[in-house]
Amino acid sequence: MLSDNPKVTEITLWSDSCVPQNKNKVMSTALMLFLQNTPSVHSITQKFCESGHSEIQEIDNLHSQIEQVTKHSKIYSPLGLVRLLCTTPRKKPL
Repeated sequence: MLSDNPKVTEITLWSDSCVPQNKNKVMSTALMLFLQNTPSVHSITQKFCESGHSEIQEIDNLHSQIEQVTKHSKIYSPLGLVRLLCTTPRKKPL
């Protein structure tokens, strides 16, 4: 990113509100080290989506539904997988 945009001095990072992935000391340390090793960047602002209003959560939820359905099914062909995916519930209350 910086090689394509060498004049960038500020970065805004959008994250979902998943505490284990984005609100932890590992992420904070990684951002701090990036700033220390990239003198041209002066600041990184990390913004968080409002909890419960992110499309990422819907995608994660659908992935979980697919995982549950495929875990308890035997799939013998690509068509069998398609049929199984078509019967996977699209929404589950969070």
